[in-house]
Amino acid sequence: MEIFKQAGKNVTVTPVTTAEYGASKAARPFNSRLDKSKLAENGFEPLPTWQDALARYLKLIIK
Repeated sequence: MEIFKQAGKNVTVTPVTTAEYGASKAARPFNSRLDKSKLAENGFEPLPTWQDALARYLKLIIK
């Protein structure tokens, strides 16, 4: 929904649970967020939040 908010679009998004969507043939982990702590520990700059990256991308494509 963040993408629509940042793009200035007024749309309705209806959330759907995995159970409502239907079983997938591939097993999905309950929590699939990526841990980026090892990047910082090895001297890499932290990545921007996805919200920040989205805002910068939308500025490029929406004119």
